[in-house]
Amino acid sequence: MAVSQDADRRSANGPFPTAIAIGIPALCAILAFGIRLWNLGDKSLWLDEALSWRAAHMPFSAMTDFAAGHADTPLYYAFLTYWVKVAGNSEVALRLPSALAGALSVLVLAWAAWRVGGALLGAVAGVLLAVNAAAVTFSQEARMYPLTGLLALVASVLLASFVVRPNLLRLAGYAIVSIGLVYAHYSGWVLLTLHGALFVTYGTQRMWERRDPRVLAGGIAAFAVIGIAYIPWYHHFFHAAGTGVPIPTPTWAVTTGVLRSALSLDRAGRYWPYIAVPLLLLGLAGIARRLKDPMVVCVAALAIVPVAMLDISIVRTPVFNLKQISPYIPGLCFVVAVGIVEAGALLRRIRLPARGAASVSIALAAFVALIAFQGTRDWYGTPPGEDWRSAAAHVDAQQPVYIFPWWSGVGVNYYLGGADVARPLPASVVPSVLDDGYLPITSAHAGEQSTLILTHARGPESDAILKSLRPYFSITEPAGYWGLHVYSLRRNTAAEHNVDLTDNVAGGDNAGWTTTADGDLRTGDNASFKLRSGGGSTPFTLHVEYLDAGSDSFGVTSAPAQGDAADVATIPRTDSNTWRTADVPIDDRKASDKTFAITRGVTIRTLEMRRYVLEGADVLRSGASDFRQWFLRGDGYLETIGANVCVWPSAHVDPAATPTMTIDITYKDAGRWVSSTTTVPAVDGLSCPIAMPASLVVKRLVVRGTP
Repeated sequence: MAVSQDADRRSANGPFPTAIAIGIPALCAILAFGIRLWNLGDKSLWLDEALSWRAAHMPFSAMTDFAAGHADTPLYYAFLTYWVKVAGNSEVALRLPSALAGALSVLVLAWAAWRVGGALLGAVAGVLLAVNAAAVTFSQEARMYPLTGLLALVASVLLASFVVRPNLLRLAGYAIVSIGLVYAHYSGWVLLTLHGALFVTYGTQRMWERRDPRVLAGGIAAFAVIGIAYIPWYHHFFHAAGTGVPIPTPTWAVTTGVLRSALSLDRAGRYWPYIAVPLLLLGLAGIARRLKDPMVVCVAALAIVPVAMLDISIVRTPVFNLKQISPYIPGLCFVVAVGIVEAGALLRRIRLPARGAASVSIALAAFVALIAFQGTRDWYGTPPGEDWRSAAAHVDAQQPVYIFPWWSGVGVNYYLGGADVARPLPASVVPSVLDDGYLPITSAHAGEQSTLILTHARGPESDAILKSLRPYFSITEPAGYWGLHVYSLRRNTAAEHNVDLTDNVAGGDNAGWTTTADGDLRTGDNASFKLRSGGGSTPFTLHVEYLDAGSDSFGVTSAPAQGDAADVATIPRTDSNTWRTADVPIDDRKASDKTFAITRGVTIRTLEMRRYVLEGADVLRSGASDFRQWFLRGDGYLETIGANVCVWPSAHVDPAATPTMTIDITYKDAGRWVSSTTTVPAVDGLSCPIAMPASLVVKRLVVRGTP
């Protein structure tokens, strides 16, 4: 078989001298690396890349939890952990491994194509992959897809080499690379399933023809080693297989669009099928002519993986989009390259001279490569997924920065030098959410001036968030960056929220309420108000932000429609001349029908009725199709939407210093409020320490690290 392959290569070299033919894979790799290195650091990191950077700086156990929680695998993050220690954390440094992996994939594909079809096939396959716009795109991102593609291609080549010449070294190499493949991306198991079928097919054939069991036995041994090595990750694999990635089930339009982009024929517009279909059919015919060559079959098997992933997406769970199938673009380029060479071979069969047939194939390859390269040029000018670099430049790091969803804030963290600025929205915002509004659980206040960044939020969702903020803040028009909207928030001075002021007569010492020169509220005689019930009953919390001027206390009283007033609370003052806050619990079923009053002579900046107490927790969506995790009910409490809603402590928890976390929760059970305290092991990073069940109504939730 080796002799016939060498003869095929010599005949297929055509007009290329042997020395040039051998150097073609290296030339293709140099071209590919140059294309991938061009403008490598021009674009801002987008969210997924920033998450890669975040994972690279986690302890190993936290990094593996992070990978599992994001339906990822840990190999790329583990590699990046060591890479950044040597190369640093710049955009170029973070993306360089992907560019190198993409260029090496071109080298391996060009070499494999040269081995089976000579210089022409090697050059065509190498150039097509080198200029493929989708391959270039993912080779310029700090993600695991180019590494997965390289491992998949090398594993396929090693399998073919072992089938032709079985020995222990090739088998060990295949097993090691395959272990890396399944730890690089879950789709690696789809390719290994195809490899298993090839082991059985070639092994059975070899047993039948030569009584040689080495291929069959080697396949069994290799998969046994791979299976054992994957034991630590099986439960994560089965969880990911059950949930999939958060992408929709592919439609016909999505499927054809992905195929067009994978073949890098976007620039061909609506004419792309007239280029792709004939070349793919010719490629399949050429592969059928070479079925006796294991290298052809094993490399072409890469092109089957996207088809298998499409089938899985239709019948079980969505795993098909351009990003997920991008590691297997080399297989598609190989099939197209075979089709281009076959076009010349057809002309040769009708008595066209060999050089003329080769020239036709070269011209056709140049035409397809030119279309692909136009797509690559488009990519250079395409904005990043999210322009966190520009958003971070808009941020004043001395002021609070609030990001929705909060977990996307790692992009700002990267550009602000890793500062911990990704905080949830302020607690004072939540009670004003109306109707279908929803926000994360919050624990911090925005202060006088702050910044809000909205990303990954749909239009109605953004509208609801802004609507809930307007009673509290003056909001500027957004600064629009790619994928992001950045708002400046300036806190309103005098603000009454979910209360209705009464006896508010302007002017005079006996006025109920007056407004100071600074815009704050000042209580006079009969400074009264009513709680805005909104259809709820109990309990309430009255939140007062007041100027601590004077040493005497002031009181809050309540009175029913008929009857005497009763003291509710006495709030001390220490004459510190600073703004202080007080929270007054009002556990009264008829509170919404009563009138409340505050002692004369108090300067108030915020007077607010809060319908629940929720503190100390951040929330993150978990497997949902949108970003709603908590819903503000009509009675003022929060209810979880969907199962497995994750919560974290608002402050960073170091498992070494605080090995456990305590969760205090008050929730409704069979119509009654129940309080409980639970202790769980502490975690670092973005794993999910506490998963809230679905349809849980919560009044109070505190999560804190405990030493």
